[in-house]
Amino acid sequence: MPISFNNKLLLSLLLIFVRIKHRNVCTQVIYIHGFFVVSCSTNGANKLKARVRSGKIPSMIEGEKYGDINSEKAEQNDYESLLPLFKQVHEFHVFARPDLYVQNSTPVEQEFFESQLMDGKHHIFAAAKGIDIVGVIVTKEEEIIENSFVKASKVLFINSLCVAETHRKNRDRKKLTTYVFDFGRSLGVDSIELGVSEENTSAIDYYRSMGMTTKSRKMEIPFN
Repeated sequence: MPISFNNKLLLSLLLIFVRIKHRNVCTQVIYIHGFFVVSCSTNGANKLKARVRSGKIPSMIEGEKYGDINSEKAEQNDYESLLPLFKQVHEFHVFARPDLYVQNSTPVEQEFFESQLMDGKHHIFAAAKGIDIVGVIVTKEEEIIENSFVKASKVLFINSLCVAETHRKNRDRKKLTTYVFDFGRSLGVDSIELGVSEENTSAIDYYRSMGMTTKSRKMEIPFN
């Protein structure tokens, strides 16, 4: 892709900024298919990430896929900001199936949340827009061992996905979901799967719009 004059100017300014501010961390800046890419050594990438975490460098996922949504792995100090979203998901479950779910103002306790962060198979992503947390996705890697019944496979399960009600009608939910789909591909999983309540028809329609299909269905006959 040819680089326009404006992009050349931006590339030059970005290169100067990186070399002055982050020398010994990143080596070069290149322009690929409409994106500026900062090239770092492994050690340099870790240092740069630490600077992003400390707030010295603004963290923003840019481009048409993610827009102005900043999605990063959650940390322990995100708990209070994410709890309202966990409650939002749980309250829907209580509303849809009060025979199964109990009212609880803290459906995800902090200790459990922190244990998931420490578990290498869990990946929790918090999505921010500006200074506001607008979404969360809780995922877990699972490996299915081949046996006489099933083939071996690696799956990324989405255990919970929630976007704040004020952001559902714009494209923020799609950007966050796309981010996790791309993350799953980077892990080399065979598929991404999730469970959804039959009563949550809007969620079913949304997942279908993202290309997901029904794999199986759980049925019941209640006696109480």
